[in-house]
Amino acid sequence: MTRPRTYDSREAFMSALSEAIVADGRTHVQLALATSVSHTTISRIVSGDTRWPRYTTIFPLIQTLGLKLSLERR
Repeated sequence: MTRPRTYDSREAFMSALSEAIVADGRTHVQLALATSVSHTTISRIVSGDTRWPRYTTIFPLIQTLGLKLSLERR
């Protein structure tokens, strides 16, 4: 089991999400079909153009990529 990573900035989280999308190996169109998130939005996340994606965008991607997201109060 891999150790959870902690991100304390939006940039770090978005970079990790982008890396997970690329590492998945599916095309943006294939991911779009699997998540109902447009391929354009996925491309913009990977390129860094989308700075603040909606939760309704992030959650289907996280689920489809087999990732887990947890939040904690500091």
